[in-house]
Amino acid sequence: TDREHADTQPTWSPNGRHIYFTSFCDGAPTIWRVARAGGPPNRVTLGAGPEEWPTVSSDGRRLVYSTHLETGTVSLIDLSTGQRTPVREGQWVMEPAIAPDGSSLLFVSDRAGTYDIWKLPLRGGRPEGAPERLTALRGTCAHPVFSPDGQWIAFFRVVDGQRDVWIMPAGGGAPQNFTAHPAVDTAPEWSPDGSQLAF
Repeated sequence: TDREHADTQPTWSPNGRHIYFTSFCDGAPTIWRVARAGGPPNRVTLGAGPEEWPTVSSDGRRLVYSTHLETGTVSLIDLSTGQRTPVREGQWVMEPAIAPDGSSLLFVSDRAGTYDIWKLPLRGGRPEGAPERLTALRGTCAHPVFSPDGQWIAFFRVVDGQRDVWIMPAGGGAPQNFTAHPAVDTAPEWSPDGSQLAF
């Protein structure tokens, strides 16, 4: 957007008609959306903020984002009804991503003492059951995203100050290093056909 404040963390709507993003225009980060063709952006969340890292479900019916004051919380919102379901797991819960089929929610949490990626089963857009820890690696894991087919998860990992992109099977398993460069490689996003990663 052509505004004077910071607009960050963009993500596409599944139909490609809108871009959701975090904006600092009201003094605290909140979620906005703008049409792909342009025009004025519309504020989506009305909470006290900060509200960050938006992701829209593959059917376009649910928005998930991180929010935090003294602790981090993830909220699931049914975009057709406005019903909000908070996810509170551990001291910090952030950087959520919904599986393409809506069956689970990824998030980052320090509930086991380090920042790892967790997977929470969903049924009808609501949490069901206990979350499963997907990573138990040295360092910090962040920004998990599902591949469009739901088979893979990309994320970035910080170890001794080095930031690289990693991938792993969505059902769990050994993560594989995707980038091994001394540059700062963060915030991966899958291409619509799942054949490439931008970071």
